[in-house]
Amino acid sequence: MKPHVTALILACAITACVDERLPAAETPAVQTATGEPAKGLAEEEAEVTELSSWQRERLRKLGYRNPEEELVAELIERPDLLPPIGQVGGTPYFVPGQTHLLTDRWVLATFEDGHVRGRALFAFEPTETGLDWRLVSWYLE
Repeated sequence: MKPHVTALILACAITACVDERLPAAETPAVQTATGEPAKGLAEEEAEVTELSSWQRERLRKLGYRNPEEELVAELIERPDLLPPIGQVGGTPYFVPGQTHLLTDRWVLATFEDGHVRGRALFAFEPTETGLDWRLVSWYLE
């Protein structure tokens, strides 16, 4: 499978887990292949958005004392990374509280321009001058 297709599938799967607009009580019951009930969205969200100890340590070595907050704040300061959605002259911006650090290399962000809303998956890598952010995939809701 091509990397951009895999990234989009990952973004869609993660979106289902961290979307605050869909309360866990309203999610349909899902069963695994063995017939066991699948975990609810609230349980999945905790697993998806929680960094492992080695991921947190890697980011601390890069100088981030509180990686979940600091990396999200750093990305939010970069609206130039958002796709040009160009609806009725709106300027795209990140939606506060709906941008999530997924791992030590990936961030899932909600963005809008006042007219249209979407989700974007970003990858980041450390460089000598800071972090190199890359828009991997995005879609409009």
